[in-house]
Amino acid sequence: MSRTERAVIVWKPQPRQLEFMRRPEPEALYGGAAGGGKSDALLIEALRQVHIPHYRALILRKTYPQLSDLVDKSQMYYRRAFPEAQYNATSHVWVFPSGAKIWFGSMQYTKDRTNYQGKAYDFIGFDELTHFEWDEYSYMMSRNRPTGPGTRVYMRATTNPGGIGHGWVKARFITPAPPGTPIVEEYTVRRPDGTEQKLQRARVFIPSSIFDNPALLQNDPGYLASLAAMPEAEKQAVVKTEEPPMDETILTEEERKMVDEFAKQIDLTNSGLVLQYGAGTQKKMADFSESALENVKSKDLGEVGELLSGVVKELKSFDEEEEKGFFGIFKKASNKIESMKVKYAKAETNVNEIVKVLESHQVQMLKDVALLDKMYELNLTYFKELSMYILAGKKKLEEARSTQLAELMAKAERTGLPEDAQAAKDFDAMCNRFEKKLHDLELTRMISIQTAPQIRLVQNNDTLMVEKIQSTIVNTIPLWKSQMVLALGVEHSTQAAAAQRQVTDMTNELLRKNAEKLKIATTETAKESERGIVDIETLKATNETLISTLDEVMAIQKEGREKRQAAEAELKVMEQDLKTKLLEIHS
Repeated sequence: MSRTERAVIVWKPQPRQLEFMRRPEPEALYGGAAGGGKSDALLIEALRQVHIPHYRALILRKTYPQLSDLVDKSQMYYRRAFPEAQYNATSHVWVFPSGAKIWFGSMQYTKDRTNYQGKAYDFIGFDELTHFEWDEYSYMMSRNRPTGPGTRVYMRATTNPGGIGHGWVKARFITPAPPGTPIVEEYTVRRPDGTEQKLQRARVFIPSSIFDNPALLQNDPGYLASLAAMPEAEKQAVVKTEEPPMDETILTEEERKMVDEFAKQIDLTNSGLVLQYGAGTQKKMADFSESALENVKSKDLGEVGELLSGVVKELKSFDEEEEKGFFGIFKKASNKIESMKVKYAKAETNVNEIVKVLESHQVQMLKDVALLDKMYELNLTYFKELSMYILAGKKKLEEARSTQLAELMAKAERTGLPEDAQAAKDFDAMCNRFEKKLHDLELTRMISIQTAPQIRLVQNNDTLMVEKIQSTIVNTIPLWKSQMVLALGVEHSTQAAAAQRQVTDMTNELLRKNAEKLKIATTETAKESERGIVDIETLKATNETLISTLDEVMAIQKEGREKRQAAEAELKVMEQDLKTKLLEIHS
């Protein structure tokens, strides 16, 4: 029996799965409906390069509990395909005979993306991509890089419609081009020599349907009937490839009942009720906007920027006094070393002060990141409340116009009495006022939608600054200190060499009458003792690199401050516009 005949087929792709797995683009999304075999395709795709020892892959779900199904499937597929492969349940990683590894990871909160900082993965797979936000996906794009020669670097994702990331996923993969059509974007990269290079990156969307997986329908003929029995909103998301409509189908069964009950309680003839309709949530949104504005105002790292400027000035002044040349060391070695020590101590004091301030800001910004997560969730709650108010109001408005208003108008036409005509006109005016009230709620709801990316913008700035501060504390400042210590060591060595030369010259004078060979040997020894001294230009170059790093930190801080100031100004303008419009409506 041949090897081919003995082979056991562990998994065979369906036609649409095969289409997804054959795509050459760096990014591909396979999604649309439940039952299309998306997760299976993602798991198997991760195995493509496990024969390469340095290959590294990562498969992500939003939370670790959601990984259980994927891990169970990997146990079934991976162990059968590679009997010698080992799974570490603590680290959530498969290790294959070649040494290749496939990790299972999560990113419950946006801040969790830093868990993958500094990592490199040849393959990254997102299961249920719409559960992730754009900031999380785009950050992981920077982690998608080769771990060694010979690997293919790309990303794959699967998803169903709906979820917090539905909007950006649709905008990136579905809206720009028909399914199966590559979406190519061009980028311009400026090289160090000033030249520009045009680069392209492609992505594609492959739609999925329950009917693309005949094996599932054959194994479980009742599965399709089970899906058909689901509530309409959920059925739209799992059976069809359409996004769920923006009406009451976005609500759960319990929430729809709440909307129905609330709609029945709305009395359009009660002016006070109409006036206060949704006002509570609008007030919460106003208070929420104020807190968001205060959060933006509090982000000012000017103190750190001033301290960094002071250190740069100290380092530059230190560097300028060294421009007289390396040979100045030999003139007054003792004074030179003392001068360096004084300047180093002064600069070290400033640096230590900066470290303390940076650490305090880092702690505060980490707290702010957690607070912003809570603010984001609170904003989502307000968004849902406003949506329910709007849906209940529209339902009541439609019912009032189609029944009560129609009856009043019919009565007025039938009787011809002026009081009946006035009653119909009054009720129509009430409907119009309530419709305007609903429009106001929709404006407030739009504010809630706009607030979400604003929160993420501030949160992203905080996270970037935390990362930069961390890099400065653990890398830049210790490096600078170590280089200054080395500089002092070099000065000591130079002084010792100079003293040694004087001793050698004296010895030569005393032994001048000795044999010429001894004189030549002593001279060569003196020359050799002068070799190996570190050029101070090396120290200057290192110093300049540190200064450049600090300049970059200040530039990033300045840019972040300008963005926050712009966000603050924009929020104020939006708030003032809304107040002005509301005053115009009331007037």
